[in-house]
Amino acid sequence: MFPMLTSTFPQELSDHVVGYFSKDSLTLKSCSLVSRGWLISSRAHLFHDIRIDDHNFDEFTSLIIHSLSTIHPFVKRLELAPEKLDCRWLRRLVPFLTELTSVINLRIQNVDWSALHSYSRSSFLFNFAPTLTELRINHMSFDSFKEVVDIVSAFPLLVSLSLDHVQWKDPNFDPPTRDSGKYLPPSVRSLHLGTCIIRHVVHWLLSHEQHPTINHLDLGPLHQSDIPTTSLFMALSGPALQSIKVRFDAVGGGIHANDDMVDIPMFTPPEGVCHTAVKCAQLGYLTELRYFEIKSYVHYSDHQRSTAIFLAPSICSSFISPLLEEVVFNVALSRVGELDMHAIDWQALDSAFDRKELVRLQKVRFAVDGSANRKALASLLALRLPVCHSRGILYIDQQCT
Repeated sequence: MFPMLTSTFPQELSDHVVGYFSKDSLTLKSCSLVSRGWLISSRAHLFHDIRIDDHNFDEFTSLIIHSLSTIHPFVKRLELAPEKLDCRWLRRLVPFLTELTSVINLRIQNVDWSALHSYSRSSFLFNFAPTLTELRINHMSFDSFKEVVDIVSAFPLLVSLSLDHVQWKDPNFDPPTRDSGKYLPPSVRSLHLGTCIIRHVVHWLLSHEQHPTINHLDLGPLHQSDIPTTSLFMALSGPALQSIKVRFDAVGGGIHANDDMVDIPMFTPPEGVCHTAVKCAQLGYLTELRYFEIKSYVHYSDHQRSTAIFLAPSICSSFISPLLEEVVFNVALSRVGELDMHAIDWQALDSAFDRKELVRLQKVRFAVDGSANRKALASLLALRLPVCHSRGILYIDQQCT
């Protein structure tokens, strides 16, 4: 009965049942042996994510060109991650990647792009251009920023872009001209700029004839030299920005800058809103902001890790978005006492969240890493931020204090 039952099983139902095991590769392999219908359902999950590295390079290339291979349409997320930099690695792989025509998520790291011939570069970009929506470039070095622009601008459907631990050898910045056609795809809504020369990327974005519509921005570490262009970009993004995550550099980092450093018009609060603590003018333009996170706010007892502690009250007192729901501080503590080793202006921070403009604020959350006792930390924070605690908006991880 069982073989006959599975042979008449509707494919939609097979897809639904097998979908429960999408993260369990061993069970998926077993499901693929039940029937042809379950095999089809299983392959969509088994081959959804593929990582190619030094260990499986030959295995992948042999499989992908086999006459009986049927995995091509199922590969949606592809990671190219050799363990060591080898100028031949990507060059050898490019001809085989042309078989993968359905990739929507691509992560490339530790590959030598500059070693590729122009034909191989064009083939690589052309192959993924019709489908790719998410691109992550990590731990890569380029000869110039132009090479980064060439890659990013090649994917017209891109929605999410991440550059982290990316560098270009030529320190001179020569942004592409407007008539070059090298733009951030207008479909991009999420932008993560990690360890890289952030000001170069942002300056390129500011040169666009049409300002990018970024909803989710993740920046940092921000260096002092990144401040002017980053501030201007945030101000011009205005209502488009819905969430911001930021990490500050240890020396002179921050969003706030002196008026002579940031060439943007000063923000004037709406009539009836009088708040003398507004210091970060560009944040006043973010009228649709829903989420703000400061990463590495406290890092154990390291006072030099970030300037976020000194900037946080000014930043938080500058929020006027009526849609702001959550503000997060990332802290790492091995013991609760480390928190008071930092010169945090708790009163100013507490007052920043007790304003009528923030009508939807539901959480001031401390996301905690490390071995510090969470219960003791909750008690300490309740004393340091009494207004937030009394309003029921103070959280440790996901627990209300």
